Amino acid sequence: MPDDLSEQLVANSFAALPVEVRHALAVRHLPDHRDPCDRLLVAQAKTDGLALVTADQAIRRYDVAVLPAGVEP
Repeated sequence: MPDDLSEQLVANSFAALPVEVRHALAVRHLPDHRDPCDRLLVAQAKTDGLALVTADQAIRRYDVAVLPAGVEP
């Protein structure tokens, strides 16, 4: 992660998405996955109609919009 991550997020119009009860409840309807944080991110994206930016192929097993994340060398 870049040292100026906060500034980069603001500069690119990203906003923080707090975890709300509705997100936690949506996790119940997702298939098991080894990473509980992934499940919460998927639940947030599905609940709020958002896309996830990730290079994690395991996320693709969920019915959620995904934008590929580039990996810098």
